[in-house]
Amino acid sequence: MKKYWFLIVCFSLFFFPITIQAENKINHIQMDVNLLKDGSALVHETWNVSLDSGTELYRSYGDTNLYPITDFVVTDDLNHTYTFIENWHSNLSLNEKQYKNGFIQENNEIELCWGMSDYSITTYHLQYKIHNLVQAYQDSMGIDFTFLPENMTTSLKNMQVFIHSDIFNFKEETSKIWAIGFDGNISFNKNGVLVSSTNLTPNSYMGVLIQMKNATFTNPHIVNKKFQDVYNTVTQTKTGYTTTGIQYFLLFFIIILIIPVLTLILHSFPRKSQYKQDQKLRKVSLSENTSIPYYREIPLQKDLIKIFYIANKYDLIENESNIIGAFLLKWMKEKRISIEIDENNKKNFKIKFLRLGKFNQPLEEDLQNLFLCAEVNKVIDLSYFKDICKDRYQQIISWFYNLNFEGSELLEHDGLLKRETFKETFDGKTVTRTLIT
Repeated sequence: MKKYWFLIVCFSLFFFPITIQAENKINHIQMDVNLLKDGSALVHETWNVSLDSGTELYRSYGDTNLYPITDFVVTDDLNHTYTFIENWHSNLSLNEKQYKNGFIQENNEIELCWGMSDYSITTYHLQYKIHNLVQAYQDSMGIDFTFLPENMTTSLKNMQVFIHSDIFNFKEETSKIWAIGFDGNISFNKNGVLVSSTNLTPNSYMGVLIQMKNATFTNPHIVNKKFQDVYNTVTQTKTGYTTTGIQYFLLFFIIILIIPVLTLILHSFPRKSQYKQDQKLRKVSLSENTSIPYYREIPLQKDLIKIFYIANKYDLIENESNIIGAFLLKWMKEKRISIEIDENNKKNFKIKFLRLGKFNQPLEEDLQNLFLCAEVNKVIDLSYFKDICKDRYQQIISWFYNLNFEGSELLEHDGLLKRETFKETFDGKTVTRTLIT
């Protein structure tokens, strides 16, 4: 047994190298949104950040067909004015991105990107124009916009948005305002609206719905609805970044192509081990009168490794390889990948990596690297990826083994699993077993 644990430690060190990774933080964001006469908005943003790694910062917006963004300018607290690059490339080095900014536009999404000037506490100033921000409904004008997207990849808790205009006076008699997607405060301030939050979480997003009575913007975007209809839609459905239906449709077929190959690999090479044989799992049932409210978000801080371990142990998933599809959905939601149809072969699909980066979990990065074994210019040809899976079956088996092992370690650390070690006599031999509750 001791020999086995020694091997486990060595195995774990190989797959989980000891690294100390600092975390980038956005200390606060302040937005000044000045509504212009034509219904567009001139935006000034101030970002105070603490940087320890990476090469760039970015902020994203959706629905750019309706809300085009132009005139993007970046400066910093040392008075550097950044050079705008027409086609921004995320794979450039820190030096190549320094004092430069640009756009990445994919389908209906846009990222405003700029290079890090230094690893330090820095203040960046962004200026850009959002077109069509003011909308004209059948009975009034208003704004329905998400100023901060969901799932920010960099830690952020404090944000303020100040909305004002020279041609409209925001006050209680003329305006109604709703905050969507976050806990915070809304107040009328200096003929404007101040929206703020100091309690943002990774699940938060900052959407704002405003009704403006008797507004006189000259060229608002026409919406053939009454404001109440817009209100009902916004308050009953979750707004913010959503992946397009066609992307999910294509991903469904990708999973159909990948999962059978991985399932065949996992079932063709049994992974029996002394570790797996020497433990039992005691499942605890809930009493019938236990009341648990339904919850829309992914549990366990959206940690798929923990969720996978629990679902696997309780036989809630048919194939272990389904976790690959879950990670792909997560990456798509985080705008790390997009799904494309092969122009040369309409029956084949490709995964395009929009950006590469570090993950909180090394295993997720290992999976990304496995996909990248089949990449050409950040595009994964799935027909080739299937061959990669067959050639690297041992690596895939090891990844799934580590997925289970890491899941149990994480849940035990959270106090959700308890290990009890005891000895049993079996076939004349004393065996040490571990009971996991």
